Amino acid sequence: MSNNDERATDFEINNYIHAKKFDCPVCEAEFFSNVVRESRVRVRSIDFDLHPICQHIDPNFYDVVICPKCGYAAMRDYFQNIISRQADLIKQEITPKFKVQDYPTQLSVDMAIKRYEQALMTSMAKNAKDGEKAYICMKIMWLHKTKNDTDKQKQFAKLSLKGFTTALTNEDLPIMGLNGDTITYLLGALCIVLEENESALRHLSEVVVSKTASGRLKEKARDLKDQIRE
Repeated sequence: MSNNDERATDFEINNYIHAKKFDCPVCEAEFFSNVVRESRVRVRSIDFDLHPICQHIDPNFYDVVICPKCGYAAMRDYFQNIISRQADLIKQEITPKFKVQDYPTQLSVDMAIKRYEQALMTSMAKNAKDGEKAYICMKIMWLHKTKNDTDKQKQFAKLSLKGFTTALTNEDLPIMGLNGDTITYLLGALCIVLEENESALRHLSEVVVSKTASGRLKEKARDLKDQIRE
């Protein structure tokens, strides 16, 4: 089964996901949302933009949690990370426009994109930090890459690049679990998507000479530099 078109039967897909209970921090509703069983994830490779290519199922398809009552949406690991002022903004900006949609057990890439777009709208409504919005845009970019939609891939790469650049200057590290060297590497990878090779080389060179970057990240940065020069 490819990442682009998962064709498992319901029985098979249920071997990889399970329903998890969530408590909405905005409206206090209790609901269940499908999440991937981490023990079943098998990473085959890591793409140049740090997108993990997995066997059988792409965990990114199931990373967004949406409250079916108020429309609040966020990535699973950050679903509870919201303060009262932001919750009020969600109730004002998101809830009145929200229409409940039933999703099947097995999500298509288009369904996953729609869920991420809800998370992006939520992040904008609650005035989230640039790093959070950039991270969501990066994940949307990954999904459009699985569809071979170059235009959309570049659109969200540009948004992610702008957000991470601002976040790296203005926000404390780590940002969405990413350290500074990883974000700098991502800036280079995003520039490659946008065909901005000179900027990509500059960011990747920063990683190569960094005293804090891991050996693995430096190696990936060197490989990308060589590919650009070739």
